[in-house]
Amino acid sequence: MWERVLDWIWDLHGMNCREAVRLSSQALERRLTARERFTLICHYGLCRWCRAYARQIRAMRRWMRTLRERAPGPRLAKERAARIKAALAAARKETPPPRDEGK
Repeated sequence: MWERVLDWIWDLHGMNCREAVRLSSQALERRLTARERFTLICHYGLCRWCRAYARQIRAMRRWMRTLRERAPGPRLAKERAARIKAALAAARKETPPPRDEGK
């Protein structure tokens, strides 16, 4: 049993920043295991750059959520599509038909 505990502690010490960044990103997509969370928290305790990275990706995720909530509804999109179609139709009427150069 002590051997497993010592292996686990050794794994905590062995985490580098690249692994911490990978786990921080995965934490947004899935629930980390208890061991992964603990090793990440231990790494954050020692590494200010990885703490800053984790704060930045959490802030970015909150910002993206607010953008998604403020996205225009389908009615606005239909209005924009109608304006674009009208502008294209007007542009087609203004341009002369292509001439056939072969005759």
